[in-house]
Amino acid sequence: MALPITPALDRLYRTKVSQVNTALAQRSTFVAVMSGSFTQCNNCHWDSAHKCSTGTWNRTGPQPFDQGACPVCGGKGRLQTQQQVRIANANVRWSNAGKQDDARLPQGKLPEGHAKIKVPSTKRSTVEQAEYFLVDGVRCHLVGQPWNRGLLSYVITEFVVKRDD
Repeated sequence: MALPITPALDRLYRTKVSQVNTALAQRSTFVAVMSGSFTQCNNCHWDSAHKCSTGTWNRTGPQPFDQGACPVCGGKGRLQTQQQVRIANANVRWSNAGKQDDARLPQGKLPEGHAKIKVPSTKRSTVEQAEYFLVDGVRCHLVGQPWNRGLLSYVITEFVVKRDD
C-alpha cells in the first residue's frame, strides 16, 4: 500500500533533492544571457527611414570608418545590451555519445553536443526568457521546453541545451 504524500514528506523531499543537486552542481558554471534594451549606436548616424545605420561615421564615435558597415554596430545602427544571470546550483550533464553513435541512441540518451541541466525550480522563468546560455563557457541554446520535478511542490526544473557550433 502506498503512503500518502504529506506536506512533511514533501518538505523532506525538497530539502534532500536540493542538497543533492547543490552537491552535484559545484563543478559547473551556468549563465543565462538575457536580451535587454536597444540603444542607438554611438559611432554612426541613424537612418530613421530604413531603421538602420546610414553607413557614415558621426565624427564623435570611438571607431572612425570611411565606408561600409559601422565597426561598432555592424551596420544595424543600434546596440543591444545583454544581461548575464549566473544561476547557482546548476547540475550539468553533458552527453558522452560520439557523432557515430547519434543514429542509434537508445531512448532517453542525449546526442553528442547536448547537455541536460537541472536548476532550482525558482529559476524556470529565467531559463524560459534567456536568449542563450553559457554552460562552462560554451554557448548553447534551449532544446524543447523545460519541465518541473517534485512531489506536492516543484523542486527542480530540467531542460536540454545544445551546443552552438
